Amino acid sequence: NNDLNNEIQIQVCFNNLTEDEKALFLEYLTYTKSGPVVYLNWTCHFSLKFIPARPIVEITSGKNGDGPTFVAEAREMFRTTYLKPLRDAYMDMQAGKGSRLSQV
Repeated sequence: NNDLNNEIQIQVCFNNLTEDEKALFLEYLTYTKSGPVVYLNWTCHFSLKFIPARPIVEITSGKNGDGPTFVAEAREMFRTTYLKPLRDAYMDMQAGKGSRLSQV
């Protein structure tokens, strides 16, 4: 019941891990010739079980995505926030409705 035609997959490989990072992600490590790495596989597809169809996101580890699923605490270590680039820094930082400063 999944529409795999509209699936997107993103894989990120984290290498050169510190000892603390290796300890934090011990169960997610993949061992390569150059040392241990962590693969983060993000997959999203639409589930046709629901009306309307819903996106289902899976976050797994391992080079082929066959490793354990990241628990919430581990996913928290990868959290990022995207801020759009400022094109006109002076204007964007002015106070007012819809300004970048008010958004931040």
